[in-house]
Amino acid sequence: MKYIIGLTGNIATGKSVVSEMLERLGARAIDADALVHQLMEKGAPVWQAVVREFGQDILCSDGSINRKKLGSIVFADEATLHRLEALVHPAVIARTEELIESSPKPVVVIEAIKLIEAGMHRTCDALWVVTCRQEQQLARLVKQRGLTEEEARQRIEAQPPQEAKLALADVVIDNSGSLDETGRQVRRNISDFRSPISKSKIGNQQSKIEGRELLMSVRKLFSQHPRLVAWFILAVFMVPMLLWAARDVGLLAGQLAALVVSTILLAGLCAWIIGWE
Repeated sequence: MKYIIGLTGNIATGKSVVSEMLERLGARAIDADALVHQLMEKGAPVWQAVVREFGQDILCSDGSINRKKLGSIVFADEATLHRLEALVHPAVIARTEELIESSPKPVVVIEAIKLIEAGMHRTCDALWVVTCRQEQQLARLVKQRGLTEEEARQRIEAQPPQEAKLALADVVIDNSGSLDETGRQVRRNISDFRSPISKSKIGNQQSKIEGRELLMSVRKLFSQHPRLVAWFILAVFMVPMLLWAARDVGLLAGQLAALVVSTILLAGLCAWIIGWE
């Protein structure tokens, strides 16, 4: 049983830095961007689909896809970006699943800028989001990737606001400071990584996740059906009172069961009447 960490964040926030830190602590890191490079190699099925969709003009002289030219096209228009993602995401997800399955390590980190948009976060045990200040993103894109300031701003603005990811995060890593500060946050949030995470620990964390999802589902159900809430509360109070009152009567098991069912139905009727306007 593997423990899956989904690692995401907007462009140039430092996801790879955090991924490398986790890998040094014992995880198997999967870089979705590197998978995209592999899947878009000349002649591969994804390469063929992208060339059919965007034309021969996006190719270099050797037939490989010019990622900078393709980026200038898709980041200029949201609908065009979605067209590219629809071609690439399914293949990346399938390959990621294969790598997770074959990994001998109990903890796997999936680093992907589009982790949430592709729906991959739903299969993760924890969602980590890396953030930094926008001026740092801009400087990194210009310095490390050789983009012009205009191109860098275009790519930053083409992405959803960081707040959208932060709202779903289990862990937030602020990469605005030094590497030491980032490292301390990583170690604090995965302090038992060095041993590495035990199966019992994974089981406990997964149980917490499942329990939280169940609680959210119940809350949603109750908020949408207030009469159901009233029925539940009445039944919780009425059934124990009935059982206490009938403790010395000597009812048979079948009679007692019928009485409990009747009481629950009566509680439902009362809730229905209470809900009349």
